[in-house]
Amino acid sequence: MSQRIASLMLIAILISLPAAWGGSADVRPAPNPAPVQSKVKTQLAHLSSPDPVERVKACWKLYRLGEAAAPAVPALISLLGDETEVPGNTIPADPQGYPDTPPVTPAQIAAWALSSIGKAAVNPLTAVLRDPEFRGRARAMLALGAIDDPRTRETLLASLKDADPKVRANAVASLGKIHRGRAAPPPSRELAPVMVTMASDADAEVRTNALAALSRMRDVRAMPVFLAHLTDPEAPVRAEAARGLAFWDEPRAVPLLIGLLQDQDAEVRAAAAWTLSAEDPRAVEALIAALSDPSWQVRANAATSLGADRTGRAVDPLLAHFEEETDTTTASNIARALGRLGDRRAIPTLLEALGKEQSFTEWGVIIALGLLRAKKAVTPLIRILGSRSGNNRREAAEALGEIRDPRAFAPLVKTLRDPEIADAVAEALGRVGGEKAVPKLVPLLRSPNPDLRAAAALGLRYSRSRNAVPSLITALKSRDEGVSGWAALGLGEIGGPGAVEALLTAARKQTPYVRGAALYALGELKEKRAYPLLIAALQDRSSEVQYRAITGLAALGDRRAVEPLIGMLRGKDDNLRMDSAGALGELGDPRAIGPLVAAVPGPSVDLNANAVDALNKLTHQHLGQDPAVWQQWWDANKGRVEAR
Repeated sequence: MSQRIASLMLIAILISLPAAWGGSADVRPAPNPAPVQSKVKTQLAHLSSPDPVERVKACWKLYRLGEAAAPAVPALISLLGDETEVPGNTIPADPQGYPDTPPVTPAQIAAWALSSIGKAAVNPLTAVLRDPEFRGRARAMLALGAIDDPRTRETLLASLKDADPKVRANAVASLGKIHRGRAAPPPSRELAPVMVTMASDADAEVRTNALAALSRMRDVRAMPVFLAHLTDPEAPVRAEAARGLAFWDEPRAVPLLIGLLQDQDAEVRAAAAWTLSAEDPRAVEALIAALSDPSWQVRANAATSLGADRTGRAVDPLLAHFEEETDTTTASNIARALGRLGDRRAIPTLLEALGKEQSFTEWGVIIALGLLRAKKAVTPLIRILGSRSGNNRREAAEALGEIRDPRAFAPLVKTLRDPEIADAVAEALGRVGGEKAVPKLVPLLRSPNPDLRAAAALGLRYSRSRNAVPSLITALKSRDEGVSGWAALGLGEIGGPGAVEALLTAARKQTPYVRGAALYALGELKEKRAYPLLIAALQDRSSEVQYRAITGLAALGDRRAVEPLIGMLRGKDDNLRMDSAGALGELGDPRAIGPLVAAVPGPSVDLNANAVDALNKLTHQHLGQDPAVWQQWWDANKGRVEAR
């Protein structure tokens, strides 16, 4: 088993648990509806066991009880200083007992339990944080920070000045909402100045956590902080700074990141390889050299980054390393990079690997062959698609859809009713068969299985056939959003008799998701009657509808929308501001230049990037992401632009 596969197994275990570094659950369990008082009493007795394994198990069971375990709060708090390590597979959620699961402690699982209890634990946790003699203050900080309660914020902010660096580090982590899963919302940007200050803390863990929080905020004010910490004396800080710069297109960072590819620490090198992009020709040779790094993480990240090379220098080195690579993740990343580069010289090497390599490498090879539209891959891809026990069947269907060879039509039809991959198969069938696919897909719209119905609507969309329009109009009326949403988008791409009227009706009466899809589709069809609907939808209560209205106006191309979109650009919702910046760039009206220059400072990196991209299109200047540079240009050119 490769190091990567073992790591993936470990990650899968830890994702199912609360944050393995010592935090608390992303989603707290609901109280058990059965009587639980006797269970709480039983576990309270085990909390005082001399055996640390029994103490961990009791904390875990209380964690599972959630709010109902509130009577155990005092006893759990008393364990927050108990850092006796026991094997990680003590936790019942790890039934396989993988040997490399990190150890856990009673303090760690007690913190999880307290966070799952929630509001009843807030005041007791706050009290112990005020006691400088209490040994478990750092764990108490993590538990408190995981509880969504307004009372916690002031305590967390006050703890940033604590004498104990571990308490400060955990306070930063809690305020920054890091280590809480990908689904956790980003922290408030109001805290960006606080995190900038904490990034200068004397303690390396505090600095690392502050940079991680700033990365999640994606606030443009943080960019100089990340640049400065690329030379931090501590490796974890350098690594976090390098990862944070992935959100910026900052030319000044490139030489520093290239230098970090020679860092003694593998995590730092891996972070630099991840952030560097071969779109910048200065990085290509350094990334090619990194394909020989002793760390698989560095090699894997370098391969991914080389997929953006436009100089032609990366293909031969990638092919050579693919044949020699022993790590499955790196080999998969190399394959996908070769697919992205679009050089058909890679096809024989990739074909030779198909069916011979381990599943994860094969995954990357299949994706690459689809991107390369390799006709010679059709037969082995059909074999993978039809293998009931095989992995990568979804990827095989998607690749066949990209290749669009008629030999795939019958095998795709045969696999169409498999609910596990029906969406990928239906889309591929639509792409491959076009008009021929319509009679195979329409009956599925009446399936009792909602996944199959949605797959049918998706497939009809990608058939691009006018024969699909009557069925899509019917599907647009479905109460199932998975069906009606795809139907709306399909009608927007195909058009045809009756499509516009059906979409106009849906844009007024359907659910927010379908209403938004219909509005976008009307924009794609350049339907002028949709303009007042799109403008009105900018004020919709649903952000989904607002987003679709913005993108629909961009597709419609009506310059009457410039002023309303400038209004959205000046709004409070960063996501909608970002979308509005992109739409203004598409409309191409110079009236947007001044407001876009004003939007370059952000505060979000995404708004900054979209505003700069729009300005590049409108001015043809390509001045980078620095707000001061754009403001200087605008001050010098405002009169000329406004006089047009």
